[in-house]
Amino acid sequence: MRKIFLSTSLIQEINRDNLTQYVSDDFKLAEAKYLFPVSYIIDNQLEDNDKIVVITGVVQTKRPKENYELYKQEIRQLVAKKAIHVDLEFIEIKQAVDFDSSTFNKFFKDIITLIQDDDLIFTDITFGMKCYSLSMFIALAYVTKAGKNINVDTIIYAQKYTGKKNEENISKIYDITGLFSLNTLASNAQAGQKEDLDSLLDFIID
Repeated sequence: MRKIFLSTSLIQEINRDNLTQYVSDDFKLAEAKYLFPVSYIIDNQLEDNDKIVVITGVVQTKRPKENYELYKQEIRQLVAKKAIHVDLEFIEIKQAVDFDSSTFNKFFKDIITLIQDDDLIFTDITFGMKCYSLSMFIALAYVTKAGKNINVDTIIYAQKYTGKKNEENISKIYDITGLFSLNTLASNAQAGQKEDLDSLLDFIID
C-alpha cells in the first residue's frame, strides 16, 4: 500500500517575518511550525517502512516553483526527524500558465494516471485555483469507484481569511472528508430516492 499526499503548490510569496500559524479543531497538530498545512497530516501519518508518494500540482512560474522546493525540503526534514525508514517519492504535475477549459480536464487525467490500486489518499485543497481543487475532488471520486481498494482517508482545507477586519495571520485546518462521503452518497442515488435520502441526511447531518 502506498500513502498518497495530493495537493497543489502555494502561489503567493511566503512572508518569513510573519509566518502563518496553523491551528485546528479537527486534528491534533504537531508542535512543529510547518509552512504548508498538509505537512501536519504527513507528520501524523508517517510510519516505519511506509511508501510515501507526494503528488503536487505546480504552476510553472517562479513563485510556485520556489514554494514547491520549500515544500519538498520541509517533507524531507520531517521524515529525517522521525528517524524511521520511509520510501519517499515526489511527483510534480506541471500546471499551465496559460490555460483554457480543457486544462482542468488534463489535470484530472494526470491525477488519475498516477493513482494505483490499493493506494490510500490524503488530499489538501487549500491552494491553487478552485478549478484545480474541483478537478482533484472529481479525480478522487473517479479512482475510488473505478480502481480496486483505493480509499480516501482525509481531505483538508485551511482557511486563512474569514472576512473579519484586523485578522491575525492564523489559518484553521478543517477536515472536509465528510463532503467526499456525501458526494459518494449522491453519486449512488437513484431517481425517486430523494425523500428517503433526505431523511437519511437529516440523521447523518445534525
